[in-house]
Amino acid sequence: MSKILRSLFVIAVVAFVVGAQAAKANDTPVNGAFTLSAALAPTEACSTGNFGVEAHGLGQTAQGPMFLTVKKCYYVASGTYAGTFALCPSESACDGDSDNALSGTYAGTADSPRNIAEFPGVIFGPFRGTLTITRDNSHNGPATGTIDFIGITGRLSTWSMATVYYSLRQSSQR
Repeated sequence: MSKILRSLFVIAVVAFVVGAQAAKANDTPVNGAFTLSAALAPTEACSTGNFGVEAHGLGQTAQGPMFLTVKKCYYVASGTYAGTFALCPSESACDGDSDNALSGTYAGTADSPRNIAEFPGVIFGPFRGTLTITRDNSHNGPATGTIDFIGITGRLSTWSMATVYYSLRQSSQR
């Protein structure tokens, strides 16, 4: 009888540990470094004198490689950004409607000084902000939480293309 109880106890402990590991794996935060290519253009959608920015790229997280899409407005006078983002593990054309997207709102500010370049015509702009998760299309239930980011963009002032580097650190999750 004691052998049976010990065996049942061992099975219960193993089941608990395996279940806890599976739950922990599903709650792994989205942390990682991402490199994106961005296009900047004046647009009426962002008001006169401001810029629309669309960026697409790839990064590595604990869940594996993920694609990041950012669509935002840059408000020149205030040095702020507002828009949307989407993260997808398997779709390079990632957007908020992708089958496995994690998406939401984007809010950021340009760091001061806004341009840290010493060369004429070169713009390096550090920035930071928060991605607020509002939607999870992977059918894992409702998603909530925030992902803090810092980044830097580099471009020539005569070009409307840029390279953007993001470092994501999930600050809260469901």
